[in-house]
Amino acid sequence: MIKSVFGRLVSIWFALFLISGCLLLMPFFWILIGIGSKKTLNAAHFLNRAWAFFITIPSFIFINKKLLFKLRKNKKYIFVGNHQSYLDIPVCLIALPVSFRFIGKAELGKIPFFGWMYNRLYITVDRSSRIDAFRSTQKAADELKKGNSLVIFAEGGIPKNHVTLGPFKRGAFKLAFDQQVDIVPFVIKDIKKVLNSDGKWLLFPGLITVKILEPISISDYKEENLPELIEQTRERILNELK
Repeated sequence: MIKSVFGRLVSIWFALFLISGCLLLMPFFWILIGIGSKKTLNAAHFLNRAWAFFITIPSFIFINKKLLFKLRKNKKYIFVGNHQSYLDIPVCLIALPVSFRFIGKAELGKIPFFGWMYNRLYITVDRSSRIDAFRSTQKAADELKKGNSLVIFAEGGIPKNHVTLGPFKRGAFKLAFDQQVDIVPFVIKDIKKVLNSDGKWLLFPGLITVKILEPISISDYKEENLPELIEQTRERILNELK
């Protein structure tokens, strides 16, 4: 009971910073996204990164980044990782210091304040609609052509509590083949120490580890080997989680 009460108090504290951060930064997002140039959109993304620090540090949530190779800022990647909670978005913003675009579920665009920014800066997809899925793929390809990387949670959603890593959907890997962009697996660990079992409340402040693994060169595969690429990427992430 003490843990439960404490967790709710920590969650309320976190929510206060989340909401106040959105309100304070919204005018700047409105200006930068409204201009809509490559530079201003990238500036909006890094402003979003500042928001991630703003909500995590006062809540005593810290990110331990382990990078197994040197990210090249002039090179684009498709980052593919596991999905564990709603905290994954600020965690990725802090751990990946390059210009990238999230590809996420359409539901994220419905969140008050945050959803307005997410809809205009990142890519949402309604997987129940083939037309929307195609539109999202085209938009993702356009972002890669502009030089931006992508971050995709290949499970397509947060798996159930007893599942360490769900099956991967093929969209990220098909996009990598089509655009000839390398896959970079990444692993988010220890988030369950910060969140309670249902993932809705913070349990206790703590340290979250993000491990960015070495790239998988897409040139080493042919399109008919897509299932092999998917399985190799998933196995590397699963081994780190275990």
